[in-house]
Amino acid sequence: MLDYWRLPGPSAFIADAQNEIASGRNLIFLLPANEPYRLIDKLYDVLSDRWSIQLLDNENDLVPLRAICACTLGESGVSSIVTADALAADERLTGTIVIVSGVKDGQLGGWRKFIQGYEVACRRMPADRRMLIVLALKGEHTSTPPTPEVALAVLRWNDFVGEVDMQVYATLRLRNMSMQPRKRLFLATCLARLALWDVTIIDRFCERDPELILDPINLLLEMGTERGWKDLRQPTWENGATHKVDGADQLHSAYLACHDRDSIYRRLWGAQASVLLPIIEESRTALLPRVKRYVSFPIKTNTGTVERLEDLEVGHMLWQLNASGAELSLIRTVTTLKRARDSLAHLKPLPKEMCFHSDLIG
Repeated sequence: MLDYWRLPGPSAFIADAQNEIASGRNLIFLLPANEPYRLIDKLYDVLSDRWSIQLLDNENDLVPLRAICACTLGESGVSSIVTADALAADERLTGTIVIVSGVKDGQLGGWRKFIQGYEVACRRMPADRRMLIVLALKGEHTSTPPTPEVALAVLRWNDFVGEVDMQVYATLRLRNMSMQPRKRLFLATCLARLALWDVTIIDRFCERDPELILDPINLLLEMGTERGWKDLRQPTWENGATHKVDGADQLHSAYLACHDRDSIYRRLWGAQASVLLPIIEESRTALLPRVKRYVSFPIKTNTGTVERLEDLEVGHMLWQLNASGAELSLIRTVTTLKRARDSLAHLKPLPKEMCFHSDLIG
């Protein structure tokens, strides 16, 4: 099974969390509404060898201190521990981590106050003797987080995932599908460019048909509708519609499908151009020996004079071949290359049938 958290960006986020915990700091995760894929499960997996992990989903609506005590010590702890200082000093809890999720609107203020008080209490304990609390806050609950302190770290899920992560994930996702390597590279690049940071886009297209990425609006619109973005007018990091990727703020492709489809096509064009333009250039160079006998130099063009075979562009080739009565198969190949290059030069993504033409992706 493909492990998302082994990708470079996500693994760096987990490593940062592990380092903070190893130094004896409590931890607050700031997450968008659509939280990273199985983050809590992954954190549990990487910490459970060394720590005793307790998961607290806050379903009983207890005040924070009582909820922590009930989770770690049972009913006896609820009655015997009445302050954050007493909780921090209880040696029975050494080596324990409580991961708290599912905080509700009415509970947020209480948890903020508790974690700040507990952080102060932890300072009185050696770093390796502390029970630590990991608090996962999502969406609008992240707008005013506590300030990082000596015994409290704050990690925001933003600008950890980059295009390289998505390219690797998409390539691995396509690995077991029967297709030529060049086609796999092409589809992975298109998937990665539209996913940006959200692997659920890659997963959705691969589950349906990865070739749908070449006509992606309907599936992206479906995802945007599921997330309530059709009527969303203010995309934010908190609601998951925007994210920082490789240092730049980006809008989610599913949000753009609902509000700005031209931007989707520009992303798709960029992905196609990055793969197809080098292929077109390689094909042009490979055709030069076949074209040579049909060409007479110098060739005057609107932009100057061509005097060397290696400087012959596909447009020049096609004109010379048509004028010289060259073989039809050669003319067809050069025609395909010229049409593809002209479309990409005008910032237009190619339709599926042209992308997979035998003279391009194949």
